[in-house]
Amino acid sequence: MLQIAVSVITFVVLLVAVESFFRFNQRYQLLAPWGDFYVEQEWVERFDMIEDDPQFEYIKKLTQPTPRKYPKDVLLDTDRRPLEKYIKRFIDPAIENALGLFKPGAYSKLLIYAPTDYVYYKSHFTIDSFGRRISSAQPTLSSEKFVLMFGCSYLFGDGLEDKDTIPFLFQNTLSKTRVYNISHHGYGPNDHLYHLEKNNKEYLAGISEKKGISIYLYIDAHMHRALGSATWFRLDENHTGHPYFSGDPLEYKGSFLSGRYWTTQLYLAFARTAVQDFFKLELPIVNDYEVQLFVRMISKIRDYTMGRGSEKFYFVFYPQEKQFRDRLIPALEAAHIDYIDYSMLDLARILKNNDRISEDGHPTALANKLVVDLLKQDLRQ
Repeated sequence: MLQIAVSVITFVVLLVAVESFFRFNQRYQLLAPWGDFYVEQEWVERFDMIEDDPQFEYIKKLTQPTPRKYPKDVLLDTDRRPLEKYIKRFIDPAIENALGLFKPGAYSKLLIYAPTDYVYYKSHFTIDSFGRRISSAQPTLSSEKFVLMFGCSYLFGDGLEDKDTIPFLFQNTLSKTRVYNISHHGYGPNDHLYHLEKNNKEYLAGISEKKGISIYLYIDAHMHRALGSATWFRLDENHTGHPYFSGDPLEYKGSFLSGRYWTTQLYLAFARTAVQDFFKLELPIVNDYEVQLFVRMISKIRDYTMGRGSEKFYFVFYPQEKQFRDRLIPALEAAHIDYIDYSMLDLARILKNNDRISEDGHPTALANKLVVDLLKQDLRQ
């Protein structure tokens, strides 16, 4: 009995010591063995054609972005960017209704440096009468077919003007077809599936066309959001209130907090540790079961869009989003889900580091234009 007690005490002391080391010795973060959230990018021969295709002539004129100069009272990190802990994001005014969907209106999003109220950027976006960001400057556009585009802030166009989002740029390439931007900050497939199941009429309201295609734009964070993982809770503790699906057949079980209370509490506690931050450890570990669960959510979304008149459904890997690619592709193929894979496309290299909003990390208008140009080619084929 004494030996067990000593072993437990020793383990707890060791755990506290390790946590304290990584929490209070931030300089050792540079030694983290797995580096960034994303795995190392690769180059694929297919995209060599970009350099020679006249359609992508605009890329040849690009130069490296000029580093932004900040006021002296703005504290910077090692990458010469404002310290994340002082960044405050907010949207003016409050914009969600009781369903968690956007209210119609025109809004501004601001990123500020909280101690001095220095504004990094201010962008504007417009929400139509059905709670979706506009994807055309012509609200009465004559159309025969639809393109339903599902996604998160990457598709929504966080930090960009209306005209620079993927749905808006895609709309500009089409005639007799209307593109719908069905997206929201922080969403994963579980969120879209919840609304399609529980609020279907409201979620797809205002779509008058009878047939078309649907596109789901994927980034790796969607896997963490769909699973309610510690990795995502570290970035957004409010995600505990998002929809929780599990089982086979798939079943809605409430929120991550109400549907699996103790598991979520464990993930939250783990997410707050410096050990998790240093080693980028995941809970749950993403294995075949988790991938299959994710794909079942995508399959249900596809089924709902097919029921609405979609003739095709495409799962699109956003460039550089390849953490789960090798496991997702076989699962998508087994579920007979068509996919378009841009995960190997190194946007930073092609666009000479003009692919991300420097203070925010979301895609730039230029990155969106390149993705739309590629989509247009692939869908035509």
